[in-house]
Amino acid sequence: EGILDFYDTGDVLRGYIEVTDRRGERHAFPHTSISLGVVSTKDREISNQWEASAVASEMKEYAKRQPGSCYEIDRRNT
Repeated sequence: EGILDFYDTGDVLRGYIEVTDRRGERHAFPHTSISLGVVSTKDREISNQWEASAVASEMKEYAKRQPGSCYEIDRRNT
């Protein structure tokens, strides 16, 4: 199943959901998506958690540039 399977048909067609807050004001929000940055030690050594975090953050930043849910894997070997 894709994330859009969890939305009402009208929300999918509109491209967003509308919600009413406790003050009665309506707000529009885009569909939920997730962006992941993946770090692997398959082709390169990661020396510590700080380096792993920095690489994952860089990959996530790239993934967020893509529309919808996406993941990017660091494929660099140096």
